[in-house]
Amino acid sequence: MMKKFMFFALASAAMLASCSSDDTIALDESNVAQAQDGPVAIQLGLGQVEITRGTGTVGGTTAALNKWHSQKFNVFMLVRDTMAVAQDVAGDIFNDAEFIAPSGLVTGVAKTYTGTTELTKYYPATGEYDFWGYRLDGADTTANAVITTDKITRDFKIDGSQDIMAAWADTAGVKKAFSAYSARKGNQPELIFKHLLTRLHFCALAGNENSAETDALITDTAVTTAVVVDSIKVTSKSEGTLTIAHLDLVAEKDGTYNRIAWTDGSEEAMILKQRKDSTANVDSLELEALKPIILHGTGTGTGFAADSTFVGEALLVAPATSYEMTVCVSQRVEVQPGVFEKRYDKIDATLNVAGGFEKGKSYQVNVKVYGLEKIIVNVTLTPWIEGPSILVDPETL
Repeated sequence: MMKKFMFFALASAAMLASCSSDDTIALDESNVAQAQDGPVAIQLGLGQVEITRGTGTVGGTTAALNKWHSQKFNVFMLVRDTMAVAQDVAGDIFNDAEFIAPSGLVTGVAKTYTGTTELTKYYPATGEYDFWGYRLDGADTTANAVITTDKITRDFKIDGSQDIMAAWADTAGVKKAFSAYSARKGNQPELIFKHLLTRLHFCALAGNENSAETDALITDTAVTTAVVVDSIKVTSKSEGTLTIAHLDLVAEKDGTYNRIAWTDGSEEAMILKQRKDSTANVDSLELEALKPIILHGTGTGTGFAADSTFVGEALLVAPATSYEMTVCVSQRVEVQPGVFEKRYDKIDATLNVAGGFEKGKSYQVNVKVYGLEKIIVNVTLTPWIEGPSILVDPETL
C-alpha cells in the first residue's frame, strides 16, 4: 500500500513539474484517486421496515416485533440517474446482487456473499451512484431482471405467502450523491424498504354457545361438537411486474410511483397457511397447510363469551377495493342418539373497507361463526273444548 502511495505522489510531482507557472490545476476531491486515502468500502445500511409480521413478511406492527431476521433481498448499484450497472476493474459491482439482512435488529448493515464467504466491495475512484433494493421472496417467475434505458423490472407470481418489498437509497442531503467522496464523509446508502402488498390477518370467534367448545383443554377435532375452521381463502390478483429501479425520483420520493403493474385476469384463490412449529427457531418462516382450529368460549345465552383465535400467519395479497373470501368450516353433530356425523359448510363474504385496501397496510379480519342448529319440532297437545249437546228427536224430523 505504501509503494502505491509513493508512486502516486511521485507521478503527481512529475506532472506538476512539467507545468508552467501560468498553469493552474483544480482538484476536486471526488475525482482524486482512492489511493490517496485507501479504498472506501461500500456499506449498505438498512432502515426500519414499515409494518407486518407473518407469512414471509418482514418487520412488525409494534416496536418489539419490527426486526429483520436474516431475510434475503437483491440490490442494484447504478450510475447515478441511469440504468447502467456500476462497474469497477473486476466488472459489475452490484448487479442484482443477493444480500442478507441482519438478525434481530431494526436497522443494520446488510452483507453480500458468494456461497458462505462474505464479500466487500469498494467505490470506484470517481462517479456518483444510486442504490435500489427489492425482495420478491421467491415469487419471481423470470431468471433475471430486465434492464432497459429507463427502468429495471422483473415478473412475479404470488401465492399469498410472499412479501414483496422495494427500496431506494435517497440521496437528499448527501453531497455528490453516493460515491467514494461521500463515503469518506460518513454518508453511506440506506435502503428503507416498503411493503407493496396488503396484509390480511384473520381472527375467528364463535357466534354463540352452540358453536363453541366450553372445555378449553379440548383440542381434538374428532371429539368436539364445536365449529372447526378448516380453511380460509381470498381471491386476489396473483401475477404482475415489479419495477425495481426507474428514473422518476420525484414520484419515488413522494410515494406516488406505482412499483407494481398487476396482470388483469390473474385472479386466484390465496389459501391461508400457518407457520411450522419450531421450538428451536421461533422466527422460522417455513409454512405448512392450515391445521383445523376449534372455536372456544364460555357461558351460555346472553352470558356467552367467545374466545378470539388468530388463524394462520396472514395472507399477502394485491391491493384492491374489495376481496371475495371463503371460510370453510365443519362441525360434529348428533344425528341419532349417540351417533355423530361431520357436517361441512362454507361462508362466502365480500371484504370491504372505506377507501379500499392499501399497500403496506395490515388489516385484521374478524370472522364470527355460528354453529349448526338442531331442527326442533315442538308438539303441543291442545285439550278438547266441550261443545253444546245436540238433541236428535225422530218425532221432529
